[in-house]
Amino acid sequence: MESLLYLIVASCGLAGFTLSYLIFKKKKEAAPLVCPLKFHCDTVVHSSYSRIFGIALESLGMLYYGLIFISYMTFLYIPEIGTFRPFVLAITLGTGFAFFFSLYLTGIQAFVLRQWCTWCLMSAGLCITIFLLVIQSSIFDTIPYLQAYRPFILGIHLFGTLLGFGSAIISDIFFMKFLKDFKISKDESETLKILSQIIWFGLGIIVISGLMLFLSDAERLSQSAKFLVKMVVVSVIIVNGFMLNIIIAPKLTSISFGTLTFGEKNIRKLRRLAFALGAISATSWTSAFILGLMRTSPASFSILLSSYLAIIFMTIILSQLFETLISKGKIEIE
Repeated sequence: MESLLYLIVASCGLAGFTLSYLIFKKKKEAAPLVCPLKFHCDTVVHSSYSRIFGIALESLGMLYYGLIFISYMTFLYIPEIGTFRPFVLAITLGTGFAFFFSLYLTGIQAFVLRQWCTWCLMSAGLCITIFLLVIQSSIFDTIPYLQAYRPFILGIHLFGTLLGFGSAIISDIFFMKFLKDFKISKDESETLKILSQIIWFGLGIIVISGLMLFLSDAERLSQSAKFLVKMVVVSVIIVNGFMLNIIIAPKLTSISFGTLTFGEKNIRKLRRLAFALGAISATSWTSAFILGLMRTSPASFSILLSSYLAIIFMTIILSQLFETLISKGKIEIE
């Protein structure tokens, strides 16, 4: 049964590599990518979301699927490798991150691009299938290992928190700097987009390592007010970040952040939303960072959650006040 599962995962890896190579080859040849279901594959694979940190997603796909294929063929023919727990943990972490990222990219197709790519959906399906199969085959055997290496996983979790928090703060600083002329240029928007990708990368590390931490000590963490509130905060960051990507990011260069005329009510609404979502992002990342540094919390879940929500409410109010002062020309951004 275990050999069959390894063969299925390896087959999924080979299928994913072939699919990624097909996209890579078509793009290199500048040839149109035929979509079997009459979707708009070319629009999706050539969009600004088809690269991360300057690397084409199909190249990352070939690397990921290739590693999965080689790893599970090795497990199949050299079973002893499967007993090397650090390698198994790395594979599990990698498939979890690919699963998280595939959901993000599917959301981009649905809500940002509003176009579908058959091949991209097939790749997402393969990522999800591989993740579920890997979890099914290793979860119970892996838990003792997670418990033994919990400090290491905690270090990865803190790294993700620092990466996401630091990038979010830098993004806010850059945003305010770019507002000197009350307009976000295309180049400035690209800079903010790169920072957004780093934030999402950190967020992926937080989610996957957080799941591992929970599995390593589920009984205690399910009763931990600090951990549960942090998971709420992370959920808010994910939803809020997705709204920023869906609603604000595509229109960022068309929003004027200076004094508006009477006929620009729609821009004002969009701008107010941008400031509100920005306030939620900054507050939530700061909260996640502080909670991550706390060893324990004497406060109950309800008190911690109420405090977080109260701070969120106050920062939203302040963000709207700031926007109002800008719209009336009563504040200058240095």
